[in-house]
Amino acid sequence: MSLKLLHNLSIGTRLGLGFGTVVLLAVLLAALASIGVGVSNTAVHTMVDDRYPKIRAVAALIDDVNVISLTARNLVLPSDAETHRMESSTLKQIRIAVIDDWRRCS
Repeated sequence: MSLKLLHNLSIGTRLGLGFGTVVLLAVLLAALASIGVGVSNTAVHTMVDDRYPKIRAVAALIDDVNVISLTARNLVLPSDAETHRMESSTLKQIRIAVIDDWRRCS
């Protein structure tokens, strides 16, 4: 019955209905794409603004812990007083850096 109804319409009306259907589908596709871009945008902002700074802070924390271990080793090895004083100073500075890195991680 509906096929018979389409045959009764003029060619211009059928072309108009077909074009309207295509336009409606294009609008629907654009709306879905816009929603998808919004979701992706939120995910990217979460990575850039929240997760990446934490990853950098953890990497800095790991580097600082490595420096602490090397400095502690140098303090234990026999050396002169000046080297001991420099290593002690480095150790104090790195401990402060570790605390700062830890705060940035949370």
